[in-house]
Amino acid sequence: MCSNNAGGNFQNTSGTITSNAVRNQFQSDYADYLGCQNGLAINVESLTGASAVTVSNNSVRSYQKNGITATGAATGPGATGPAVTISGNYIVGIGATAMNWQGVYLGEGVAAENGIQIGFGASGRVTGNTVNDNIWGQDTSSDTGDAASGILIYASDGITVSGNEVGSAQFGIVAVTDPTYGPADNTSITSNKVSGTQLFDAIDVCSSSNTVHANTIYGSAESGVHLDDSCGSGNNNTATSNVINEACAGILLGTGTGNTSAPNTFSNVTNTTLAGDVCPALMVDGVAKTGTTSRKQALRPSPYKPIRK
Repeated sequence: MCSNNAGGNFQNTSGTITSNAVRNQFQSDYADYLGCQNGLAINVESLTGASAVTVSNNSVRSYQKNGITATGAATGPGATGPAVTISGNYIVGIGATAMNWQGVYLGEGVAAENGIQIGFGASGRVTGNTVNDNIWGQDTSSDTGDAASGILIYASDGITVSGNEVGSAQFGIVAVTDPTYGPADNTSITSNKVSGTQLFDAIDVCSSSNTVHANTIYGSAESGVHLDDSCGSGNNNTATSNVINEACAGILLGTGTGNTSAPNTFSNVTNTTLAGDVCPALMVDGVAKTGTTSRKQALRPSPYKPIRK
């Protein structure tokens, strides 16, 4: 049986979580661990109304599901949750999550990590964090079931993501609209550094009216920036002044309308801009990897579950 566990938890209250060391948030029974979407190092959630929480300057590492999570009421479109500021934290996943923090192989059903997740109606800012090593160990480019991300915005509108450094994730920074829980529109993704993205896109906006500006992207397995239409949106996005070095496409345009994709600076990029949602073959670690369609269904956020009292 899966059980909810969190290292630091704020529920229906305002406050500050700062300068802590939070680590090893796992279920103690590893038989229950497999596939359980829990194990949150720091968790902020609101069931009854908005609250203001600052999560700053913490050391977060070795977690089962998410490093820092902010969740709204999740009662459907229009839900409101905590206004959270997540800043200056150092977040390190355990890398390939087929292994636990003690090096024990757990099988292929383990959770896909996210370094930071804001979702299900929460609002706020993600600024100046360092996020590394969020990898689901058994994932492949053809597997749409699981994937890990550095920063995930899921069904939360108007989030600011700026000045972060994200490395070694299967997605770097992602904003995903969900037809049940609501949009991830109007996300501002600016002045971030994203490097070593494995399998998928460095920045994927699967929503509308987002700004992707002045980010530096090095070494993305698929596109540098994907203006993704597979969530039923993908319109009126702006991707400008980004520096992208090494990707199958600098800007992957999807099929949305009203998008702006210039100017940007490209180096070692197979296609500077490319229509549609598919990249051509790309060499990854010496192996030819075929182009793939959007991976929004691969993202697996921590589902909304109130903390048990």
